[in-house]
Amino acid sequence: MTGERWVLLGLAHPRAAWFSTLARWSTSGVVPVEFVKCVSAEELRARLAGGRTFSAVVVGDDVPSLDRDLLGAARDRGVPVLVVGGASPHDWTALGAAAVLPPDFERDQLVETLGGVARPVSRVPDPLETAPRAAPLWQGRLIAVIGGGGAGTSIVAAALAQGLSGRPSTRGSVLLIDACRRGSQALIHELDDPLPGLLELVEAHRTTSLTPDELRTRVRPTRAGHHLVPGLRRPRDWTALRPRALAATFEACRAAYRTVVVDCDPDLDGVEETGSVDVDDRHRPTLTAVDTADLVVAVGRCDLVGLHALAGLGHELERRGLPPDRLQLVVNRLPRNPVARREALDAVARCLPVAAPRPPLITLGERRDLEGTLREGSPLPRRLADELTRPVEAVLDALPTRLPIDADEPVPVVPGTLGSWAEEAG
Repeated sequence: MTGERWVLLGLAHPRAAWFSTLARWSTSGVVPVEFVKCVSAEELRARLAGGRTFSAVVVGDDVPSLDRDLLGAARDRGVPVLVVGGASPHDWTALGAAAVLPPDFERDQLVETLGGVARPVSRVPDPLETAPRAAPLWQGRLIAVIGGGGAGTSIVAAALAQGLSGRPSTRGSVLLIDACRRGSQALIHELDDPLPGLLELVEAHRTTSLTPDELRTRVRPTRAGHHLVPGLRRPRDWTALRPRALAATFEACRAAYRTVVVDCDPDLDGVEETGSVDVDDRHRPTLTAVDTADLVVAVGRCDLVGLHALAGLGHELERRGLPPDRLQLVVNRLPRNPVARREALDAVARCLPVAAPRPPLITLGERRDLEGTLREGSPLPRRLADELTRPVEAVLDALPTRLPIDADEPVPVVPGTLGSWAEEAG
């Protein structure tokens, strides 16, 4: 290995014995390592993004900032992470670490581990091959409900979750997540205390992965039959939602429930559109839900402003790459007057882009009994839930099932979905 060395980034508690030992080995040349110390996670991220090639990152398991997002930041740069420690209860390899070393590791053990997961920087840089994460054998459907202010988006999301929870195929296995910065699902469901909510659930996924049974103990049952994850307690709490932990939370919810309904804000601008990481983080709950959804339900109010907002939302979703057959439009508070109804539907048809066939429009009439129902804390009217659930179920049933491509076990296949062999005559 003449002329080759490993370049390591290190982050640990200042008094960690292994940190000083590794620096001494590097200085004396006992191991072919160049050791670059970092004093904070921010410095480590900055060095990773600086363009220099690193062989690996070595982090102590007692570092408070060590979580799924820090491991993912290194992995995105093609740099494996070695976690040093043994007292932490977290499964670091499941969260993305390449290996775990004991705090009293020897030189030979370090060299052997680096040889298995890292590459010396003198080699021609190739894409680092990391072990792919095992795909889940089963994943529930995710429905993102999105709409502008005053469109009734939260009511539609709650009614959809209520209707789906009453179906035989999904009874007792429907979860409603309030992902809005100023969420109202806790109020709609008459919860006295919104905790634990989305922030606490995401925080739990920073350094671990909850099993379906563990996740079900952190959600709230409702009178309507579905379960609920209340939203943020304060709008400014979005700053504590880590992107990868949020994605892991949605994935865990889909592993625990047959259907997950997410109530979203109408904010679809990310870092690619604005160049701002802060804007991307602020809108990350909506972006994560929309990008991973099986179906997006866009809601608009039946008036001039509401229909204009609905058409603009449809344009933004299709520009983001959402297939037209996965976009379900809902026009809320449609007037009873037949002429006004026809004019409203014609206006929606003219405003939306011409694309591949999309699901039929869902129309909801004006309802004056909702206010009293919400004040009493009763479930929403069954007719409203059915008007949403039946067409949404029909759309979901028509969409192809997403099969995990990396599954190691047999996956059930619906008869008739794989086609058939046909022999040509003659």
